[in-house]
Amino acid sequence: MPDDVTVGPDRQRPEPAIDAEVAAYLSQVIRETEYLPFGNPQGLEADRLRLAEVWVPPAVSLIDPGDATLTASPREQKLVSDDWVAQVGTALDLNMFRKAVVTGPPGFGKSTLCRRLAARHAIETTESGHGWLPVRIPLASVSPWSSLNDLFAQLPSLDHGPGLRPKLCEASARGELWFLLDGLDEVAEASVPSIQESIRTTILPTRNHVLITCRSADYRAARPRREIASLPVLELAGFSEDQLDTYVEQWNRSASGRTRPITRQRIAATRQILDTHPELRELARSPFLAAVLCVVEARPVRRKVSKAVLLGQAIEYLLADPEWRRDGEHATLPQLDHLILRQVAGRLAFDLLDRAGGRQPAVLRRPDLEAAIAGTLRDAGIAATGEDEHQELVKRCIGQLLGNVSAGLLQERDGGRYEFAHHSLQEYLAARHLTTFTDRTRRLELASRPQWHEVFGRVAGIAQATGDGITDLLLLSRGLLRRAVRALTGDPADAAVAVEGACLAGDMLAELGAEAATRYGFGAAVTGPATDDPDDLSMAGLWPFAIDTVFRVARDERLPQHVRIRALCVVSRLRDPRFLGADGKRIVAGPHLVVVPGGRGEVGTDEPLSQAEAKRVSSSPSVKVTVAPFEIGRYPVTNAEYGSFVADGGYDDPRWWAGDEASRWREQEPDFVAGLARLWEQETSVDFVKELGEEEFARYARESGRIARRIMRRGQPLYWEDSRFNLPTAPVVGVNLWEAQAYCRWLQSRLRAGELIGPADEVRLPSEIEWEWAAGAYWTGTRRAYPWGPAYDPDRCVTRDFSDPNAPTITHFGAIPVGFFSLNEPGGREPEDMGGNVWEWVSSRSMAWSATGDRERPGGLDRRSVRGGSWYSREPLATHVRFRLEDPPCNAYWDLGFRISVHRGQ
Repeated sequence: MPDDVTVGPDRQRPEPAIDAEVAAYLSQVIRETEYLPFGNPQGLEADRLRLAEVWVPPAVSLIDPGDATLTASPREQKLVSDDWVAQVGTALDLNMFRKAVVTGPPGFGKSTLCRRLAARHAIETTESGHGWLPVRIPLASVSPWSSLNDLFAQLPSLDHGPGLRPKLCEASARGELWFLLDGLDEVAEASVPSIQESIRTTILPTRNHVLITCRSADYRAARPRREIASLPVLELAGFSEDQLDTYVEQWNRSASGRTRPITRQRIAATRQILDTHPELRELARSPFLAAVLCVVEARPVRRKVSKAVLLGQAIEYLLADPEWRRDGEHATLPQLDHLILRQVAGRLAFDLLDRAGGRQPAVLRRPDLEAAIAGTLRDAGIAATGEDEHQELVKRCIGQLLGNVSAGLLQERDGGRYEFAHHSLQEYLAARHLTTFTDRTRRLELASRPQWHEVFGRVAGIAQATGDGITDLLLLSRGLLRRAVRALTGDPADAAVAVEGACLAGDMLAELGAEAATRYGFGAAVTGPATDDPDDLSMAGLWPFAIDTVFRVARDERLPQHVRIRALCVVSRLRDPRFLGADGKRIVAGPHLVVVPGGRGEVGTDEPLSQAEAKRVSSSPSVKVTVAPFEIGRYPVTNAEYGSFVADGGYDDPRWWAGDEASRWREQEPDFVAGLARLWEQETSVDFVKELGEEEFARYARESGRIARRIMRRGQPLYWEDSRFNLPTAPVVGVNLWEAQAYCRWLQSRLRAGELIGPADEVRLPSEIEWEWAAGAYWTGTRRAYPWGPAYDPDRCVTRDFSDPNAPTITHFGAIPVGFFSLNEPGGREPEDMGGNVWEWVSSRSMAWSATGDRERPGGLDRRSVRGGSWYSREPLATHVRFRLEDPPCNAYWDLGFRISVHRGQ
């Protein structure tokens, strides 16, 4: 490499000699690499998508600098630090990465990166005469070579005349090639040392660009050692939030046209799925699964996209190996039927998970892998005529499962051991096997193992999407519930496994859903009376039986609190009998209200509270206040209650959005929204400090355009369809101040129309003084420090676990259903959940207690108070009655909700 070469593509690009043979070769490279290799649409007008139109350049981080820093310029050495992250093109333009290894998990686009680089350089060199000649080499398809001419002779793509290979050898001597050595992980174990030696002796000493790809786990494995010493290693990152949005948009526009309304609708629908289903968004960080999601969403007859649907489609694409996915070098390889392969993969997935429950590692050795495949082929009626043919069948099956001719479900670790590349795909396949090939006794036994609960969740997801295994699922649920009923009558210490089984049964029924059960012919299970007949295949009354049983678990105070909380969350998913009737509608027409007497007293404290929160507001000194009698919601407003507002078109009705800011936010007035985005940018470090510690929001901090879009533009709460936060009887979260106030105005209209309140009565948020007055029972003359008494009590609220004050841990991610602490004391006369669970908006501007001015002045972007603490609070003091925080009215969080107050007119 010349010493005077500097960073920048214009200074580095060579001028290779391009004659007819070289031009023909570059044309073929373009033809072979210009299209998206995987994830093309089905049923749309476009047959295949151009890679350049869909491609989203991934980010890479430096894992190992190797010897690259020895030849790097001072500028490059300064640029690349330990936490350096860059777009892959930027990284490869640096001189220190002219020869590098790119690693990444399966499905993160290593081969697609090679194709894109090959196409880009072939196009640039053809059009301008300046650039590199790309040479793409699938390492699994070549044998060790002793010279470049020997290597080139193995590549069918170089058959463009007798002079091409010598010309490429000459171009290599001048440093004009870009070697793309793809799939070091796919090289057979026995061939790894010799392939490495060929690379070290014939390619690395040249002045050419060299890029080698390998799966992360394989590159770092001890056996066989695939690492190539001295080369720097760059690790591919999955799609960021913005990159995933960009991929979805580019895929759909390329697939179905740039201007059609249907394209815009499909983009919006897919983004909505990703915004509201975090489990799908996390999966779709893999470019492979993002492509699957786009294909599934784009089909003319659309299905409800769920995790089960996405994983099922991904496996079908991995195993089917359709013609449009194959590279030229794989086009003639024989393929096993993908249904047989799925059966084989399911058995392997099941066996691995079964082993993981014991002391054996969750990997299969080669003999076990071969035996499992041979047994499955035999059970499927695929018999070989001899030992050689048998070995060939097994070998072919392993090749397809490993991804030698497809993306691959399995990956080989050191020492001939194998594991699944994607844990989620393994769980899905195990669920398929569980549904089809295990008997009821075995399923019941596995359901007692916590490590299998995710798999049973996949079973329910499969049943919901396809109806497969639904009868066995319902039978298993009934068996688990009956076992729990028997166990609850005895010692609770002996009931742990049975109680967990009851919660699992409820979760499976909730995942299946009453609608799907009815659709597949089990309507009696949803609404019918329970029966003790074990032979009743209609499963009559299974839903009511599950609700009653799991609710008993939630109310059993002998059981640990975390078990009871989980049970109440399951009940909420099914139907909470405290609030909802058998038809799913509210038992009472109006809100649950508590009368709060008025009086004269103090708010605040003369003893300052020591607060760690960044948005703290002083609680001292105290101030004398007079409070008129009012009523306040016994609980925060729940998702079920707020859902009536959403279903009634509340976001589209301007009557509820009083005030300039609220109406401009609802109407998405561009200048106003842009101002809110700037406000978010300026105050991110303060407003979102509690959430930026989580990876989900840490990504948003780097991609403020996306978080601004989620917060500013919506027609429902921010986390409305997020399964962690949308339990029907849990507090609604992800609402800003304007949404909370709009709900109050809507509810006021509804209650007046039903004559549940008078025409002069007002429904609104409580003021900060009213909130503190109610939380501390100030009207009694004895001010409580906490809503339940004089001291912090972790058994009376849902917050973090503060056993270690230096490292508090989240005990339950997300708010729990309201009223948990009064399950056995219904009809209380005080408001509940005012300490922990969720922070609550109040109407008041954030002001010192001693300040003068109008605390209740409407409008503006002045910060408003939030009170009460939450499941996410970082200090116990957050649940103190006089603890004060603040937020701009446009902000919304995953732990911030509200409750209503009612004020009677004269």
